[in-house]
Amino acid sequence: MDKVSDPFREARTADGVLKCPFQGEEVPMILRHEDVRKAAKDWTTFSSDAPFRVPIPSEENVRSMRQLPVETDPPDHTDYRKIAEPFFQRAKDPRVIAQVETLIGGLLEEALRRDSIEVVREFALPIQSRALASAQRARVGGRAVDQLGNPRFPGRRFEGFRPGDLPA
Repeated sequence: MDKVSDPFREARTADGVLKCPFQGEEVPMILRHEDVRKAAKDWTTFSSDAPFRVPIPSEENVRSMRQLPVETDPPDHTDYRKIAEPFFQRAKDPRVIAQVETLIGGLLEEALRRDSIEVVREFALPIQSRALASAQRARVGGRAVDQLGNPRFPGRRFEGFRPGDLPA
């Protein structure tokens, strides 16, 4: 197999940051996983307190209100974080981890039995959709989403949401 092309290899090896010109500014692209983790915790250097500017490109001409808590730094977002924190902690719950491992194992087994698979639509998106639904403890008709069959394809498990699938 040929080497995988990596247009960022040199910058990643050199210092891990590539400064990209965008709309008259230089936007740092952080290329190493550990550096991204450090930057996420270093809000004094990598501040999110920039109304309309956290998304790239800027949304100053698109909306008139800040996106809270995304466009704030600690301690200003502390109250919002307290509300959202339990949702994000679910991914660390051993039961959720086991559900996602079972989900991935089932999809891998199904994929290996097939002659071919469209990896995004038939594998990656179902994993993402089901794992998110499982983490949110979504239920349809009184049953947990990870227990649902797929009515469009008998014998196959739930693959995603359609409008009206979840109660309001």
